[in-house]
Amino acid sequence: MNTLKKTPVIVLFIVLISLLAQDKPVYQMLGENVKTVINTYGKPAKHDKSDPLLEMIFYKTSDLSYCFVATDKVVFQTEMTKSYNSESSAKKAFNYYVNDLIQQGMTQTDSTAVKRCFHSSNKLVEVEIMDNNYKKTHELRIKGQKF
Repeated sequence: MNTLKKTPVIVLFIVLISLLAQDKPVYQMLGENVKTVINTYGKPAKHDKSDPLLEMIFYKTSDLSYCFVATDKVVFQTEMTKSYNSESSAKKAFNYYVNDLIQQGMTQTDSTAVKRCFHSSNKLVEVEIMDNNYKKTHELRIKGQKF
């Protein structure tokens, strides 16, 4: 009887942990290895190892996609695209990521109303909002590079 009462709590905990992991910004994976990406985001929708020098890892849901490009040692390129039904939701997310990058000590190098560029000694990150007229949504795109 006690085990049955604990089961919903355990399931809820596992679901929350997986959701929190997927909210980890893709730019935080720059410089990490492929195993760390998979441990953080789970099993990818596609894991392409057709090029012996590169690995590409893809995750996709109806409103969110991630792409990671890595060598055998580190992730050097990331991209996230998330769709929002409202402009205000997209702007809220945009501001969240801009503030997070500033808090991480990255320097803002370029700024417009819909795009911000940041850099550190070995990383470049772009955060951008776009209107998707075809889907009638607002998209947030975050691209990152390690050099």
